[in-house]
Amino acid sequence: MRRYHYILTLQLPTRTGLEVRTWSSTADVPPGMGRHAVYKDLLSQCTAGDPEWARANVLFWSLESDGLEPAEAPSSTSASVPPQRHG
Repeated sequence: MRRYHYILTLQLPTRTGLEVRTWSSTADVPPGMGRHAVYKDLLSQCTAGDPEWARANVLFWSLESDGLEPAEAPSSTSASVPPQRHG
């Protein structure tokens, strides 16, 4: 399994206006599971306690690997001074 971080923001029309909710957490995804299947599964999980939210409009959806890559060390040959103009 691979761990992903997700953010899901939904908007639901109500009798008094609009309500917006955001869910953010991690999910362990088995190999071979597609992005759409993960989306549908997480949407179902997030709205399980309040089923009317399953028909809400999606304002934002993000699914990215939860791992952070180590920063690369700066190269000793990289220049931090802009090139000089010759004229």
